[in-house]
Amino acid sequence: MLAFEPELLTSKYASSNSRYYSVSDYHELYKSGKTTPLKVIETLLALTTGTGKYSDAWADAHGAEKLALEAAKASTERWAAGQPIGVLDGVPIGVKDDTDVEGYINHTGMKYNPSLPCFEVKKESVWPVKKLQEAGAIVLGKNKMHEIGSGTIIRFIPSNNVSRYMYANEYAQIQAA
Repeated sequence: MLAFEPELLTSKYASSNSRYYSVSDYHELYKSGKTTPLKVIETLLALTTGTGKYSDAWADAHGAEKLALEAAKASTERWAAGQPIGVLDGVPIGVKDDTDVEGYINHTGMKYNPSLPCFEVKKESVWPVKKLQEAGAIVLGKNKMHEIGSGTIIRFIPSNNVSRYMYANEYAQIQAA
């Protein structure tokens, strides 16, 4: 792993009113023992699955959430032993839903149909995702997208309802008929 200078690993926003945590924030929180990767993933899964506040932005994982929990448990054990893999260990990530992630299904914005070969569970992560996982990053889930990536400015996806665009507060909640 690459060695990072201490100033790159110093949390700048964990105690601020910032909306998002950075990699360095998670690193500092885990290092200080203020939280664990498992607690973070459990909290985020509650927000991104089922009826969670942000679940409309995340594709159905069809049970693959267990993979995030397993990775979080392993990361938590490494942190407890004082042996994190590196700066990304325990950091949650989302992956676009057209990108192969081992154990997950690619919906590519389409309505799920298990009889089609394109909806098979992926056996291997693509190289960039694999490298992030090897560095300890935890795939929280897959981010929804327009059908086959052919979307327009509209935010309505007929096959899977509304995809949240987090910076647009004015969008209408349109539901599929």
